[in-house]
Amino acid sequence: MKLFGLGYPAIVENVAKHDVTTAFLLEDIGQWSFLPRAFQAMIVDACGPNTSAEALNHLLVCIKNKTFYAEAIVCGSGQIALGCTDIDGINLPCVLTTALEAYENVAEGQQLYADDIEEGIRDDDDEYEGEAFIVKWDGGETIAFADMSGNEIPVSDDKWTFHAGL
Repeated sequence: MKLFGLGYPAIVENVAKHDVTTAFLLEDIGQWSFLPRAFQAMIVDACGPNTSAEALNHLLVCIKNKTFYAEAIVCGSGQIALGCTDIDGINLPCVLTTALEAYENVAEGQQLYADDIEEGIRDDDDEYEGEAFIVKWDGGETIAFADMSGNEIPVSDDKWTFHAGL
């Protein structure tokens, strides 16, 4: 494989040395220096000691396809509130690497609401409003959303920072 001339950090190359799928995906994605800083941070973070090659490969597929997933809430303002995270000082939208993760997060949110209603913390008519979404993101400033069937959802602003509440 040509991977080891593409400028990937040693921590990433080390994973690729032990997983042929990782090596293939990195080679397919191309030169490290051409990747947005957001994607670079996500890849290095995914190479930590408690992360599997499978989890890294899910991320690499998302990066290659510029398609992620999210559990978010549609707001009346045209915002799809997806939240924000930070990796080494770089703000990133809260995106997930599989549709299953998005559905699991929605199910967990629904269960937490149900538990809160049962304990009297929430009113009986409170409903969890989180939904699973497809997120088109190239690592830059703009973002697009689709429902899980792939139908684009119009938003009032295409900057991910707006949808993350920044």
